[in-house]
Amino acid sequence: MHITKFQIKNFKSFKDITIFFNPQLNVFTGVNNSGKTTVLEAISLWSECFGKLITRAERADNYLNINRGNYKLGYATTKGYFDYRSIQSVRTTKYQDIFFNLDNKNKIELIMSLKNNRNENYNAPQKLDQQNKIFYINKIE
Repeated sequence: MHITKFQIKNFKSFKDITIFFNPQLNVFTGVNNSGKTTVLEAISLWSECFGKLITRAERADNYLNINRGNYKLGYATTKGYFDYRSIQSVRTTKYQDIFFNLDNKNKIELIMSLKNNRNENYNAPQKLDQQNKIFYINKIE
């Protein structure tokens, strides 16, 4: 599986940007303070949040077509979110620093599009708002 597209909204210096990836090799270049590290932090944040929210289904769910023991994307904590202070993938001194224009009313959206070896496309949005409520994944038909 590889990343085909990554959209960043309201994260640090980016209001709304979409990056299209080559399946073979990608290189980020640019002058200082142009956002290269911010792109990598956004990808890392997406990955960290995705990893925290992958759980093993304790019971089957016919509506979602999930069998007991399958992996699913869902809330990994009993409260339905995880504490922002546990995030390790972003360099910041204050929580507000990760939001566009330092305004935590701006909802961060990190949307990764993936393609697997069978040429099936997936969208995997990660959304982080001031309540830290997050995430779902959709197969594109």
